[in-house]
Amino acid sequence: LAPAPGWTERLTGGPKQTAVRHHSRLEALLALGPVLPFAAGIACDPDEAALLLRLDAPLIARLAAEIGPRRHFQLALDWDESRVLTAFRDSPELAPLFSGAPVTPEALRQAITALADRLSATALRLLDPVAEDPVEQPRAPGCLLNVVFLLRPEDESRLDAALEAIDALWTEGLRLRLVGPSAPISHALLDIDRVDAGAVSAAADLLGLRPDAGATAVREAAKAALRRPDLAANAAEHLRAAVRLLIRAQEIAALRGSVPLSLPQLVHHRPGGTAATARASVAA
Repeated sequence: LAPAPGWTERLTGGPKQTAVRHHSRLEALLALGPVLPFAAGIACDPDEAALLLRLDAPLIARLAAEIGPRRHFQLALDWDESRVLTAFRDSPELAPLFSGAPVTPEALRQAITALADRLSATALRLLDPVAEDPVEQPRAPGCLLNVVFLLRPEDESRLDAALEAIDALWTEGLRLRLVGPSAPISHALLDIDRVDAGAVSAAADLLGLRPDAGATAVREAAKAALRRPDLAANAAEHLRAAVRLLIRAQEIAALRGSVPLSLPQLVHHRPGGTAATARASVAA
């Protein structure tokens, strides 16, 4: 686990310099084995890190297996906006502009945007057979596509072929910028989810148990509740969350002797905004 730059480091240089330092640090750590970086701004002391490494070992192992040898790339595809009207005059998007009827600035903007979207979608489609877990990034003016993705080492030649096909869409007016290979940082970010210990009592109340009930009793109570015919539509997920929280509290208490004021758990930030944790099974 490698922490992202703290606020004191961020003050010593601009965002680009800080990112370079952070990336270099992570690349150096890769020589020691798999590295899962924390998202920026996460604080974790050594004792808590040791606890998380032990309790969330299944999540870490799963991420290491999923990401494995894949490497991170970023592709930015820019176009020469000054030549678009000439180069794509006969395209379905722009052809109606040259029919002789008056053209408003808004109509021109919409037509060029539609053309840009089509070219972007085509580039993504050409990249799709080789790029794994692609995530589009914000685009600057003049940028058709900005995407990060993972690539397996054996697919490098196929990536070259995909880039050639993308370049052939408009060889004279497209500019491809490929950054990589690098560590798949954006696909492996970890956060720490901390739940107030008071939520443990609420979870126990939901299942009709004492907070210190054993794992078997917790799962049996949850299964019984899930079989109730009057179960509300959204109650199932609340019950499963209660199971996860109670079992997590028991695991931490077994290692530390008591339940702390907050219960930490590693969370994997998937590209695109979703998050995943190591989940306790109700049926186990």
